[in-house]
Amino acid sequence: MTRTIELAAKTALLVGISAAMIFIAEMTLRLAGIAYPSWYRPDEILGYALRPHAAGWHRDESRTFVQISSQGFRDMEHALAKPQGTLRIAVLGDSFTEAMQVEQHEAFWSVIKEELVECTDKPIEVLNFGVGGYGTAQELLMLRERALAFDPDIVVLAFFTSNDVRNNSRVLEGNPLRSYYTLSGTTLLLDDAFRREPEFQRRSTPWYSLWTAILNRSRILQGTALAKRTVEGFLHARMAGKPIQWEHNPPLPTEQGVEWNEPGIETWTFLPPATEITREAWAVTERLVTQIQEDVVAHGARFAVIVFSSGIGVHPDMPLRHRFQVQIGASNLMYGEERIADLGAKSGFPVLPLTPPLRAFAEENSVFLHGSDATGKGHWNVEGHRLVGELTSTFLCEKFAEDIFSTP
Repeated sequence: MTRTIELAAKTALLVGISAAMIFIAEMTLRLAGIAYPSWYRPDEILGYALRPHAAGWHRDESRTFVQISSQGFRDMEHALAKPQGTLRIAVLGDSFTEAMQVEQHEAFWSVIKEELVECTDKPIEVLNFGVGGYGTAQELLMLRERALAFDPDIVVLAFFTSNDVRNNSRVLEGNPLRSYYTLSGTTLLLDDAFRREPEFQRRSTPWYSLWTAILNRSRILQGTALAKRTVEGFLHARMAGKPIQWEHNPPLPTEQGVEWNEPGIETWTFLPPATEITREAWAVTERLVTQIQEDVVAHGARFAVIVFSSGIGVHPDMPLRHRFQVQIGASNLMYGEERIADLGAKSGFPVLPLTPPLRAFAEENSVFLHGSDATGKGHWNVEGHRLVGELTSTFLCEKFAEDIFSTP
């Protein structure tokens, strides 16, 4: 009996010490602000979406604390029913709109809300439906499944020519775990084959959801998962004979004869489509944009498009921009912006190309509007978001002053 009591006491002591060590480690990681949550969850319609209540430090390009709302958006909470007399603006977009690289109040859609007080006396809500990695296909589905339920007065499509066209092509994107559309004449056909993918089905199980919920509440597990992914990445790199890089976003190999490279952006996006695949991707993309317009108008709202800039497109070094333009054989660096502007003119919706005013500001002030370092690569920084918010609010006020903003 004495030996049993002694063994039980030792076991209890060991458990207590282990629990204390785990508690201390967890609190230390929390106090140090170390967190690597799972930001996204599987979605039966979109392929994936932001995970409600996910919170933690986002370290890609900058260190920002991000909180996802209970509704699954990088935004504050919004009542589904629109308050009486309130003007609602819904913004659809990708990672530039999701804006995890800046604080929430610094994102361009927050700046729009602050700037529009100069245009109207109405209470204003700007709702952010942006999700990283989305193309126009996901944005159409987001509009139909989520955004229109909030009864917006204006829907703004934030279009990024440097990768949205690629995102809309299964062949070019190469990601089987998302939805796509194809064209039959002028009819869009939904391709939701991702639902049958084993990986999507695995991530959709209750057990995976439970694991993710536990992971998002434990900094120790988050750190362990990050270490596991890092080791796996190193092993894959070694097996493939590639150099091991410690950087989160290692430099890309530069195309032959081209001195500029940037993650997620390919040179063909600055040029007219030269292959059947890119021509098809553009055709699908344009039809997706006009379908969003049709859905918005059918809802009784107004539609507008803002076309985002690329890092090289608004680089303050004009000789560098010119060399890149010559090296890739482009007539200018605004092919995508001009194509969307032409589409807007034909289809009857206003378009704001952001590259010209951002480029002028960057040149005049010798500042980078993309990235948090001296490369000018990546998403908009705080200054970039501020300018985009101001430009967009002025654009919306001008286009809808006599229609939406002045209506009693």
